[in-house]
Parts: sequence; C-alpha cells; structure tokens
Amino acid sequence: FKPISEDVARMILDIHYNKFVRLLEKQHRISLTVGESLKYHLKSVGFSPIYGARPLKSAIKTFLTPPMADKIIMGQVKRGDKVHLEVDENAALIWNINSEKLETA
Repeated sequence: FKPISEDVARMILDIHYNKFVRLLEKQHRISLTVGESLKYHLKSVGFSPIYGARPLKSAIKTFLTPPMADKIIMGQVKRGDKVHLEVDENAALIWNINSEKLETA
C-alpha cells in the first residue's frame, strides 16, 4: 500500500465533486460551482495519507450534501438556480444563489 499524494487527492476530490454536481443537475436542474477556497477546505479536511481517498468522499457528503438538501427543502434553492459556494475563514459556507425562471414548454 502506497499513500496517495495531495495531487492525487485533488483529482479524487474532483471526481466525487463532479458526481455531486451531476446529481444536482439531473435531479433538480441546479447548477453548482465552488470556489478554490472551498475545494482547498474539502481537500484539507478530507485528505489523509493514512486512510487514502475515503475521507474525501465523506467530506463532500458531510460538508456539502446536508446544507444543500436543507436549502432545497426550505425553498432557498430552487429548480433552475445557479449556486456558487465559497467558504470563509471559520469554515462556514458562503452561498451565492442566482435564481432564473424556467421556461415552460
């Protein structure tokens, strides 16, 4: 067993992040982007040379999924919205939500 490097951890994080983004797009037509500060935070909390890539997936499931679900349930993020997330120095999410009316066919 060879520990993963931080570069490999970033690639693995991107894979899991992209799966989450595709799921939001497919199920809710929500477009999600995140800033470098958030990607760095996720990699920092999810990177473990000892445990490999498992904590990276967990970081997304813990740090992104529940807050997004809450925003959807409360109606703060709606179908068709474009969401950009950053993180502040206290590891709190900063939400930028741009709502666009969906055209009905």
